[in-house]
Amino acid sequence: MARLYVGNLDPRVTARELEDEFRTFGVLRSVWVARKPPGFAFIDFDDKRDAEDAIRALLLVQELQYVRWMMTHLLVLSCLQRTQVSECQKVNSPGQMLR
Repeated sequence: MARLYVGNLDPRVTARELEDEFRTFGVLRSVWVARKPPGFAFIDFDDKRDAEDAIRALLLVQELQYVRWMMTHLLVLSCLQRTQVSECQKVNSPGQMLR
């Protein structure tokens, strides 16, 4: 068995929602969601390798979100270096063009 800590969760998340997300990695023994204070959970996997797969997937998602955040901010900085602040529009995604 392997226990996985998952933090920074929406306080409204349910055990069922987490089960649906994490069962794709393997057999779950249990899912416990904290309520006081909310925001974290423990997922118990039957097999340690399945927990490791889930960790790798979570790290990949986190890395992709960081890359997207960096690209957005680099585009804004690039715009600010080329033009006045009033001419730069807010960038919502890395692929969005700047004026």
